[in-house]
Amino acid sequence: MVSWVSAGMLAMLLLALGLMMPAPAAAHDEITASTPEDGATLGEAPKEIKLDFSGELQQMGSEVQVTSGDEDVSVDEPVIAGQTITSALPDDPPAGKYKMVWRVVSSDGHPISGESTFTITSSKTEKQEPTPTKTEQNVADSNEPTTASATTDASDEASYSAISPTLVILLGLGLAAIIAIVTIIVVRKTNDQSTDETQ
Repeated sequence: MVSWVSAGMLAMLLLALGLMMPAPAAAHDEITASTPEDGATLGEAPKEIKLDFSGELQQMGSEVQVTSGDEDVSVDEPVIAGQTITSALPDDPPAGKYKMVWRVVSSDGHPISGESTFTITSSKTEKQEPTPTKTEQNVADSNEPTTASATTDASDEASYSAISPTLVILLGLGLAAIIAIVTIIVVRKTNDQSTDETQ
C-alpha cells in the first residue's frame, strides 16, 4: 500500500515539475536568399530588391532602405507575398557601392533585421553616347557651305581692300604718262609746222 502511495506521489511530483518547466521557444524565421546577393558586383543595376525568408512574413513593420555613400536612394514601398519581400529600385541608378538595410516581422511576431551590400559598375546612361539627330545633321551640313562662302567673301574683301589703293595709284601714273607723251608729240608737230612755214 505504501509503495503505491509513494509511486503516485512521485508521478504527481514529476508532472508538476514538467508543467513548471518552460516550453522550448520556437525558432525565428531567417533570411534564405537575397537578390542582389551580399557583396555582389553587377554590370547593370537590378530592377528590384528581393528577399526570401524561411517562414511567412507578416504584413506590418516591414522596411527596406538603400543608401549610396551618404545619400539615400529612393525605393518603392516593400511588397510582401508569403515568404518573399520585394522593393523596386529607381531606373538606371549611377554606378557605385550600395548598402541595403532591411527589417521584417517573422511569422512568430518577432522582428528580424539585417543588411547587405552590392556594387554597380556601370549604368545605361554612361554607356549611351549622344548621336546627332537628322535635323541637327542637316543643319550642320547646311552651315558648312555658308561658312566657307563667308570665309571666301571675307578674303576677297580683304584682297580688294589691299589692292585698290595701289591700283588707283598705278592707273593715275599711267594716265599722267600718256597725257605727257601726247602733249610732247603735239608740241613737236606744232614746232615742225612753224619751222616749215618760216622757211
